[in-house]
Amino acid sequence: MLILKPFTLIALVIALVAATASSASAAAAPDAPWAATGTATTTATSNGTTSDPVLDYSVVGSSGSWTFSATAKTSRQQKVAWHYKGYHAWFQVRVAIERFVVRGGKEIVTEKLAAAGPVNCCVAPSGGFDYTGTTSFDLQTGDVYGFRMSGSHFDRDRRLIGTLTLTPEQPAALVGIDALVKQSQARYDALTAQIKQVQIDMQAASAAGDTQKAQQLMVQLQGLISKQKDEMELLSNLLNKYAAARDQIIGNLR
Repeated sequence: MLILKPFTLIALVIALVAATASSASAAAAPDAPWAATGTATTTATSNGTTSDPVLDYSVVGSSGSWTFSATAKTSRQQKVAWHYKGYHAWFQVRVAIERFVVRGGKEIVTEKLAAAGPVNCCVAPSGGFDYTGTTSFDLQTGDVYGFRMSGSHFDRDRRLIGTLTLTPEQPAALVGIDALVKQSQARYDALTAQIKQVQIDMQAASAAGDTQKAQQLMVQLQGLISKQKDEMELLSNLLNKYAAARDQIIGNLR
């Protein structure tokens, strides 16, 4: 009676899929790098080259303004989800965020996305604020576009702290492949779970001396491993297609 040990192949497959998926998910944001400027300490915590763009600021003072921008490398419509949160003390607190587009040195779009204040304790933005939204930019090559934030207070706590996180919409060419990758990954994970359970059942049958059941489970296990191998090949091909499409898009944006 052959007692099956954990399959090294399964571990190798999982490692391959995880590594490829990680590579595919580390896509640059359109028009990266994004640039952060503003009052006091203003940092592009992520400039968008390997992950979503993030700006952080920290001010010791009573007011400030900050800008997070990029230069369009192609003409298109670009949707961007934004998340702006922070703390501007408690008394007479103001906060605002707007989007803008500069074309040929002239600002052609300025749109307020959120604004509040002056507000005293203890209603937002006093004591902290958290805003989210989605906006769309109609871009031409060379446009400078992005977001401006501002804030102030008249509090003895002289801090203004904030974070803006952007999630640019994924290019349409990647959306369909991404859905197929997720479906294939779900099937692969389901097969992995089935394989683990059959291994457990087979070990229990072997320990109980039920040779017939153990052999039946062995046949079932071999079938599941074959299906998993096929699914792994499909998933690997999809991830390669995703990566190729992503790299082509990023190349066009450079």
